[in-house]
Amino acid sequence: MQEARPSGAILHLHGRHVAGDLVAALSRAGLTAQGLACYDQQINPPDPALIDALHGTSPLVFPLFSPRAALILAGLDGPASRHVVAMSQRVADAAIDFDVETVDVAEAPTEESMLFATLARLRALT
Repeated sequence: MQEARPSGAILHLHGRHVAGDLVAALSRAGLTAQGLACYDQQINPPDPALIDALHGTSPLVFPLFSPRAALILAGLDGPASRHVVAMSQRVADAAIDFDVETVDVAEAPTEESMLFATLARLRALT
């Protein structure tokens, strides 16, 4: 982040609920940054297919990209074994209250690392 040292201002597009303050971190690093909340993650009732899966016998793998996502899933119950793939240790820590058998943390907070970690967990379960 700091090595790139862009010459212009940085606009961080984010959700209404954020896990950290990237704009403050960029500002502390001497960069000009501004944040703009451009979406709001709504909590919706779980889909009936998810409820059915939670009450089934097949293991379920939940790729979680934010601590908030882990908290949303924490209230669900059922006998199916649950496995979490977390984008970061912070997300993994939030998943502790979620009744899970395993928690894997992606090597890096990227889409590609999440994909690899999720596929690795799926392979381990088969």
